[in-house]
Amino acid sequence: MTRISFATIIGIAIVASGCHKGDSNSQSVKSDVQQSIHETLVFIDKSSSVSFIDSSKQKLCNEVIEQQILELYSRNGDRLIVFYIHSDTRNAKPVLISKFDLSEDCSNLSKIKKTVCQNKYKTSVAKRRASLSQSLVQELTTRPNNASKNGTDIFGVLEVASTYFDYDSSIRSIYIFSDMIQSTNERELNQNNLISKEVAIALAKKDKGEVDSRLTLSSKLTDSNVYIIAPDESSKPINFKSELKVYWKEFFNGYKMKMNSRW
Repeated sequence: MTRISFATIIGIAIVASGCHKGDSNSQSVKSDVQQSIHETLVFIDKSSSVSFIDSSKQKLCNEVIEQQILELYSRNGDRLIVFYIHSDTRNAKPVLISKFDLSEDCSNLSKIKKTVCQNKYKTSVAKRRASLSQSLVQELTTRPNNASKNGTDIFGVLEVASTYFDYDSSIRSIYIFSDMIQSTNERELNQNNLISKEVAIALAKKDKGEVDSRLTLSSKLTDSNVYIIAPDESSKPINFKSELKVYWKEFFNGYKMKMNSRW
């Protein structure tokens, strides 16, 4: 285990649920290299206006980490990379990298030894999973001393994803922990410019055209899944939150990305 910047690089493997239904059908706990690799990018908003500390959404965040993000690990090559969202997200560097690199061949053992081998493997996986879960929660809830006060570059997520998605045939997922309020010279999203569903859709289409001309994007964004988890936003007007969802759904649809939100 080593460190890059201020985050831990952890190798992880998670046994795919339901992949092995008994010794008679289980040849090995090695990953099937013929199956698609999971590539998961996590973006955590570190703008000064956003916080997941003592948030009413903390339980939801933990569920997303345990039941979604960590369940995307089942075979060699699966990757998880974490970035921060700030005023210059498009130039963000990874703060945590995790790659599935744990395997154990139990196929040529006797029934008893195979059981011992598989149990040992599962124990190792559980320990690594717990370690990664702890690291993700820490990244999510730690407030940096230099929290961004100069804006929030959500658009930059697309350029980072274009750079770090490696495989053409992978299952690609993006998790964004943010209030999704773009705040840069390119676009300032607020109640004054998101006044209706129709306006939000038109603005998203316009902004996509601007983003296309300014950022270096990849076709690997196509068919990726985008999951948005917002902090406690009880103080924001309901209409504004509704139009904000409409805006981002239209924006991501423009790249044929599928958005799921947990506002």
